[in-house]
Amino acid sequence: MTEKELYLHTSNRIESLAERLVQVSRTQPLDSLLSQETVMTLNPGMARWLRFQIAQSQGVAFGWEFPFPGSLFERILSGFDRSHAQSGLFDENLARWELFALLGTLENSEQFTRLRRYCDSGPARRFQLASKLAWLYDQYLLYRPDTIIVWEAGRDSSNWQGELWRRLLPRIFPKARRPQHIARIWQTLRISRPDHIKPNLKDWPDRIALFGVSSLPPLYLDILDVVSRFRPRPHIPA
Repeated sequence: MTEKELYLHTSNRIESLAERLVQVSRTQPLDSLLSQETVMTLNPGMARWLRFQIAQSQGVAFGWEFPFPGSLFERILSGFDRSHAQSGLFDENLARWELFALLGTLENSEQFTRLRRYCDSGPARRFQLASKLAWLYDQYLLYRPDTIIVWEAGRDSSNWQGELWRRLLPRIFPKARRPQHIARIWQTLRISRPDHIKPNLKDWPDRIALFGVSSLPPLYLDILDVVSRFRPRPHIPA
């Protein structure tokens, strides 16, 4: 582990940022000719435009990849914990159907009174609620990981969302008693001493750049802050 290497490049012209990205690649080449420059973008349009700009500058845009946030961070998280790929990925579609089943079996308790009343009006409304909850849990994992950790610790037994999450866990992560989802890995990194973090660098890109990104979930920024101790990465927002 080294000191953090985190670079921020700013400009009011996106073309200038593209030029700076190419300059970093040219003046600080990666160790292997087979290595790829990894540049995260938020949409296919930005990736195509950036590839074109690189090709114009260099004559060819070979050796560049443009992952979206989900795929890039899955790769990063697997470097921190190999079990993440097998038992830590949240599948919103699977969660939707498992929640649909769970909502149909809720006991008659005060905690679930309003949920039961809503779902008793028919399967269509129950599916609608299950879809909304699956999306909401996915958002919690990214934007409220501390809440997920509290729920899993069982420190809020009166919260129906937390109780449903605890019941959902063994259904969507059947192979893991303690699933290493993104919120769990974030928590582990947050409480660990820097010298105790031992990622598998072979799972990571040789260099990571972010291009045209005006905002990210704070959890992503926290993870990138840790990554910057092991991988130099130019951070290039628009």
